[in-house]
Amino acid sequence: MSAELSVTLDAKSLSQFRTLLRASRTEAAKSLTFVAEKAQDAWRLENHRVFKLRSNWIDVGVRKQAATSGNLIARVGTIDKFAGRHVIGVDQEKGHNNPHGIFVAPYAQIENAKTHSKIRAALRSMMRTKTKPFWRHGMLLRRIGKGHDAPLTVLGSFREQIRIKPRFDAEGVVGGVVQREFPRIYERLILRWAEQAKP
Repeated sequence: MSAELSVTLDAKSLSQFRTLLRASRTEAAKSLTFVAEKAQDAWRLENHRVFKLRSNWIDVGVRKQAATSGNLIARVGTIDKFAGRHVIGVDQEKGHNNPHGIFVAPYAQIENAKTHSKIRAALRSMMRTKTKPFWRHGMLLRRIGKGHDAPLTVLGSFREQIRIKPRFDAEGVVGGVVQREFPRIYERLILRWAEQAKP
């Protein structure tokens, strides 16, 4: 023997249910947007942990796109190509527009690397001295001292491409914020809506 249970909504209840569905999508979109803002802040904070920042240009490149009730997707990312190459999973090579390649100055640690503007200024300054830099075998060299037997130092070299090891865990940073913040924010907004919707 089987039993069946049929449940229906009257017109008033159906209208209230539709209102709840619309409100749920609206509050979900607001929640996603709020979470995207928090993820944007977390991304910028991680920038300072991962990179040796000399200005705020990497932080400025971190952008967010708000969610809407019609499109429940909020996005967080970077428009900066430099930062994008360091995102784990992207695995891109740095190309070049220069016919000679990419000039790379040697450094032992990334913290010791000078900015491109400082490198250019240093090279311009060297070109005005008696011990000017010169090219040999694709490397920019300079003698330390006078005479042909003076020791050489390598100022840099041109390379066709540079492989950059990804070190920025964007998915981990953003995903952690979403898991931690979305349920709490969505619950708070939907409860506030329910309180305001009471007759």
